[in-house]
Amino acid sequence: MNNLTLNTVMIRGFLGEKPTMRNTQNGGKVMTLSVASTENWKDRNDEWKSATEWHRVVVFKEALVNAFENEKVEKGDLVEISGKLKTNKWQDSEGQDRYTTEIQVTSFDHRATLIRTKKNPLDRSDESDIAA
Repeated sequence: MNNLTLNTVMIRGFLGEKPTMRNTQNGGKVMTLSVASTENWKDRNDEWKSATEWHRVVVFKEALVNAFENEKVEKGDLVEISGKLKTNKWQDSEGQDRYTTEIQVTSFDHRATLIRTKKNPLDRSDESDIAA
């Protein structure tokens, strides 16, 4: 098999809401995160501009789901995620094809790191890598 391609993405941003947890039919755990990353730049008039992108992140690594649950991760916490991009195709109620792109955290080399909690915004000594 030819492994000349790579599907890896890394983002750092703030949680837009508390992570949602659910159980799979197999009895495993899955966590969904909404992460906002903001890009800042100066325009031609030397004025600051910004644009925020929202990322849907789905974590399938049960050890990571448990770690986030134990850390009581919540809205406003700063996280760093590495995973792969996955586009899902589905049909809406009118039969139209729709697509959703998400970041999936599935394998050993994928990570999710809690960088800073909303409760301790200036204390970086608490920086905890809860990747599993």
